[in-house]
Amino acid sequence: MKDAILNHLLRKAECDGDFARCFDPKKLASCVEYVTQEAKKHLQGKNGAIEDGFLFCWAEEFFCQPRKKADSTGQLEFSFMNDNTQEK
Repeated sequence: MKDAILNHLLRKAECDGDFARCFDPKKLASCVEYVTQEAKKHLQGKNGAIEDGFLFCWAEEFFCQPRKKADSTGQLEFSFMNDNTQEK
């Protein structure tokens, strides 16, 4: 699964400049963990298979969704996976 996700993300980054700015191959292990957790939620504890398209969508989502974290004052800050700028 890891290789298929990486290949998909690399192809996506080649074709989509916006995605390329969010994508960081060093975060692949965390991405695979995120995809695994999403798959478990989707299956609701049952055995089953999930189409590749869902897995790839979740992998893209991992890199493109804003991350929330609190700063030292308790204010929430939002940032993207590979974005050095932060919005409050």
